Amino acid sequence: MYVLLSQMARRNCGTRKCAKIINTMLNKNIHFISPNCCSNKIDSESAIKVDDVQDRFTYVMRKVPQPVVVVTTALCEGNTVLKRGVTCSSFTSTSLKPPVISFAMNLPSRMHTMLLETRRFVVHVLAENQVGYALHFSKPAVDGQDQFEAIEHDLNSDGIPILRDTCAVLQCQKYTVSEIGDHSVWYGEVLHSYRNGMLPQNPLLHYCRGFHSIGDETFVRAFENQTLSFKDWTHEAHLRMAWYYVRDLGKADAIPVIK
Repeated sequence: MYVLLSQMARRNCGTRKCAKIINTMLNKNIHFISPNCCSNKIDSESAIKVDDVQDRFTYVMRKVPQPVVVVTTALCEGNTVLKRGVTCSSFTSTSLKPPVISFAMNLPSRMHTMLLETRRFVVHVLAENQVGYALHFSKPAVDGQDQFEAIEHDLNSDGIPILRDTCAVLQCQKYTVSEIGDHSVWYGEVLHSYRNGMLPQNPLLHYCRGFHSIGDETFVRAFENQTLSFKDWTHEAHLRMAWYYVRDLGKADAIPVIK
């Protein structure tokens, strides 16, 4: 049911229409199940349609939590510096000697082409309160617009943006890159790494098509604490938020909060 309503919301653009769908959920006594795709109610293979190996693979990998990272780089073009960033959720440590990390990104990708030229980049492990960064850098960059205009950042000696207050920062140079299927896998030799920010922070995780932290959900908290811009909330996020309120407060108490 949740998946069905999410699909309805995506087809009907507009916050008012999304609110109408949520009202329908509340007023018609629709049975609420967790938006978490790992719910026991939909965990059996009989409850999902698995057409082929790719569908099964996608279903399984949704159950694998991934840290959310933003990769940044910069390219000098005459008197201007082009700065770019992209969100990735397939980041891992690959080697200790030498220290090498890896991440993957979709192909084709302008960021991939740019990295081939710059050969240097910075990987940021996002903190649990940085859902907004994850969404911002997951959108395609628009020519002529500075992705970092409203983002707090510094520049390293190569002119590459370093986001503030992330869990960790790894400054890297290209070790090697491979094109595998519809993705490029980048391996970066770590030249310098450190924990960012003044206080210890939990990382942001991507799991079952949603953002999580260690031990609690981050969607509602990011909205209530105003760390996530309203414009970055998708219809599915609104539905997810409504479900959390119903789950935690009960239907009667959740209705005025949601509205």
